[in-house]
Amino acid sequence: MRGVPVLLLLAAATAGLAQDRAITVDDRQIEGRLDNQEIAIEAEQGRLVIPTVSISSIGLSSDGTATVMLRNAQRLTGRLDVDEFRIAQELYSVALDPSEVRVIVLEKRPDPIPIQRGTRIPLELAEMVTSARANLDQPIRFCVSEDVSVGDFVPFPRGAPAFAEVTGTDTNRSLGRGDEVGIALRQVAARDGSKVPIEGTEELSGDYSVGSILTFGVFGLRGSGGSVRQPPGARITASVLNDTTVTSALSADTDADSWSYCEEYFRYQHAEYVPVEKLINGQAYAPLTSPALLSFPLPEPTVQTSVGARQILVNEASILNTLFTGKQRKKTYRFQFLFSIYVEESHDRWVELQLSLRAGEKLLGLGGSGRFEAEEEKTTNNVDVDLVVDRPALDEALRSGPTPRIWIEFLVRKQ
Repeated sequence: MRGVPVLLLLAAATAGLAQDRAITVDDRQIEGRLDNQEIAIEAEQGRLVIPTVSISSIGLSSDGTATVMLRNAQRLTGRLDVDEFRIAQELYSVALDPSEVRVIVLEKRPDPIPIQRGTRIPLELAEMVTSARANLDQPIRFCVSEDVSVGDFVPFPRGAPAFAEVTGTDTNRSLGRGDEVGIALRQVAARDGSKVPIEGTEELSGDYSVGSILTFGVFGLRGSGGSVRQPPGARITASVLNDTTVTSALSADTDADSWSYCEEYFRYQHAEYVPVEKLINGQAYAPLTSPALLSFPLPEPTVQTSVGARQILVNEASILNTLFTGKQRKKTYRFQFLFSIYVEESHDRWVELQLSLRAGEKLLGLGGSGRFEAEEEKTTNNVDVDLVVDRPALDEALRSGPTPRIWIEFLVRKQ
């Protein structure tokens, strides 16, 4: 079918489809079948499968525009590239009821992709590692930090999961030594669902005390006279252990939880702002550069509540907790924010918090902490910021929407 103009029309009766019905393209019969479960088209490049549930017909014109008629008389149009076996999401987006088209799957006969020994895989540590909680054989999450290409194909995309494990710990602090945690890199996931053995080639980067790489992908984290605490975001370059082959297939049979974890890990790295209410408990996130913009919906104006963003690390500092207290007065609302700021082991920090309350584009109030010192490996508590807001203006915003949001500009600098 490559390069041949096609007009494809597959018609199905509402009461049911004939078994093993022939499929024709431009009056030529091609390999395939049409039955009660699916339309399957065999071609040189692969196999196109479309379940027939809710579909009355599907047509493809020579310019690549596909038309799907649903049994409820709705029509969907979009691009279907036969040569590359890709189908655009437009086929779904124009449906009044997208659930009518339950699945459209394109299966391409995969091409073998050779992966040479020594292929470099940039990884980023995607969770906190501490000597206090590390146990033998404990899995450690890494994520591929940049696309790894082989020719025109990307077998290891940014966000692919990589797998490591703890090989041992040493918490004997004799002779002034700090704790040690040994970690071994094991595998990285490819897009076809396979897992490729890897080893480490460089030591972790960052402002932390990190041991050198040992053989077969084992490296050590060393505390400087104390416990090991390695936040997410440290980077290491791994390499493929042996010559191997993956395929160009995009497999659905993958470790979905691991892929989803890495996708979420990088979600806000280059985003305009971080919606705090969408942060997932137990999920680590890629560190952000300063200044970072955080936001959350305004709580009830007359309540006390806590909001945390401890998973977001900005220049080695994080907001562990924000205690919000709202008070109503005759003409104003007074909102008090008490922040707890933690700085990881590296250097003391200058920190500043700039707050605003906005309803859409409308500014309702401003406040700030001024610059203050936050010591490394310590929590700075009770950083107080007040917002005083005109009560009629906020009441009107609450009635008319959108929901007002608190915006926090989080500035962190080394001393």
